[in-house]
Amino acid sequence: QMTNIAVGIPHKIAFHLHGYSTGGGFGDDFLLEQVKKGKGSVYFHGKYRYPDDLPSIFSPAHFTVVSEEHPMNLNGTLNLTNRIYESVAHYTPCIAIGRGAIYDYIKTNNLGLVFEKFEDCSRLLADLDENSYIEIYKRTNFEGFSRRQQSQFEELKGIFSNFNPNQ
Repeated sequence: QMTNIAVGIPHKIAFHLHGYSTGGGFGDDFLLEQVKKGKGSVYFHGKYRYPDDLPSIFSPAHFTVVSEEHPMNLNGTLNLTNRIYESVAHYTPCIAIGRGAIYDYIKTNNLGLVFEKFEDCSRLLADLDENSYIEIYKRTNFEGFSRRQQSQFEELKGIFSNFNPNQ
């Protein structure tokens, strides 16, 4: 559904899809169909080297869509998608659409934009100009999120360093 935005305003929006199919209905045929439908505003780049290629993927991006759109995919319910962490680490605001764990996490941590409906996201992106984007970027809590994640990591490291399986 997100690629429909690019079809509607191709002069303004382009979607770059990186990765490969993980099943659940989103196979390579689906991805290629999105590219064809996008008529020059949707690009499928295929597999990439993780984490080596992340800077080149995120540096030109203005947003990262982090919503789990397929109902069979429980990633958003069971754990948070890595795209959130990767996006924030590369200073790219997230977009989450539809209520759920990912939506709540993005909203609570101020990591980008949240929309209950696809149409609201589409309208905002269609009207987005440079000044509006700069304001969104400034409001995104990149530093606070990174410090909190680092603090939690240090805490976990301390717990594991004190763990002795022989006791």
